[in-house]
Amino acid sequence: MEDIVGEKFRLRSAFAACLLILAAVSLSAPAFAHHGYSAYDMTKIHSAKATITSFELANPHSSITCDIVGDDGKVQHWSIETGAPMRGMRAAGFTQDTLKPGDVVTIYYYAAKNGSPVGAFSKVILSDGKVMPPPGVSVQGQPSPQSQ
Repeated sequence: MEDIVGEKFRLRSAFAACLLILAAVSLSAPAFAHHGYSAYDMTKIHSAKATITSFELANPHSSITCDIVGDDGKVQHWSIETGAPMRGMRAAGFTQDTLKPGDVVTIYYYAAKNGSPVGAFSKVILSDGKVMPPPGVSVQGQPSPQSQ
């Protein structure tokens, strides 16, 4: 009798553990889903002279906002996601002071497919000519600046 009770308890415990794992996986899926680059045209890299308006080293992604003069001569306000958290950006040599409001840089990015002024970051050339991230280093699993 005791063996039957023990067996039922083990089965119920295993079933409860499976349900808990299934719930955890189901609830965490949306957190991973937004990390893709399907919204961007990753086949064509763009470059532009840009004036930095903000730079945030943050989690889950660091971001750069900047003003870029469009082909029509009008200023467009861009938001460029680095795809990397603070730790990844710091490992690539970025600090909170790397990009400051008013800095004029050349920024390389993958533009959104829908034409909105958002992009996925590739690299930036600072006004002193320094390339960030350095050649051979990638901040988001994209091709390193050396290969672009």
